[in-house]
Amino acid sequence: MKNFKTLYIVLIFVVTAIIIAASIGFRFGFKRVGNFLNSPVSALNDVDISSSCIRTESFSAIEIDADACSFEIERGDDYHVNYTFPANYDRKIEVSNGTLKIMAKVQNPGMNINVNGIKSENYKVTVCIPEGVELSEIKTEMDFAEIVLSDIKVGKLRISADAGSIELADIESGDSEIKTDAGGIKVRNSTLGDTDIESDAGSIELESCKAQSIKVSADLGNTELDNTTFTDGVFSSSMGNIKIDGTFDSVDADCSLGVVSIDADNPDAKINVEVELGSIEIDGKNIKGRSYNQ
Repeated sequence: MKNFKTLYIVLIFVVTAIIIAASIGFRFGFKRVGNFLNSPVSALNDVDISSSCIRTESFSAIEIDADACSFEIERGDDYHVNYTFPANYDRKIEVSNGTLKIMAKVQNPGMNINVNGIKSENYKVTVCIPEGVELSEIKTEMDFAEIVLSDIKVGKLRISADAGSIELADIESGDSEIKTDAGGIKVRNSTLGDTDIESDAGSIELESCKAQSIKVSADLGNTELDNTTFTDGVFSSSMGNIKIDGTFDSVDADCSLGVVSIDADNPDAKINVEVELGSIEIDGKNIKGRSYNQ
């Protein structure tokens, strides 16, 4: 009975992985889809590259809607946007009601996306803001993304990418939502409010961070928090390990297949762990059984 249950759960995960890969393939084309997790992207049949610097009026929020984009923010003397896209992209950059809005879309929506690791600099947006400026919100909606943000103060953070990598460092934010269907998420040396982090297929890493309540979900991938402080956390993984090392009041961890390891600096922390197939380790000690409650 136990072997049958194990086989059943593993079969569910295999089917889930196939469905995720197939959905990505149907949406973006199957050409070397397997490389997309760590690869920049290019559109098929792109020819000329168009680059420009656009100076804008001041703004306090940023919204980006792009098919494929490498995005970063840097400091400077004024407000401007440097961009590079294939010439066959529809693009629009404007400031409306205090929000910088950037749109970059393939002109032919039926065009496949070829994920071959070809020159991410051909799909790049760099937003420049003056020193000392704090943003009210950053919001991104991207199909393929390479997002690297550092040394930013922002009221709300809403980052979403269907596929690609997200790296944040030295961020000070209020409520934060960071999601990717397929790709890794890394957050370092950052202070966040209530935080929701989700990756359907990819690892999630937080290092030396502070947050209020935190919710982390990784369907296929490992979750690791190192030297991280938060009030209460909810963690879930369908197939992958969960490792938590830090200071917190309570943790609720649910793992279908993997290892849950928790080291709590707070001796009074409430810890609840459920593991379907795998093992539990609390403060360096192996716990017998599939559940733990303290």
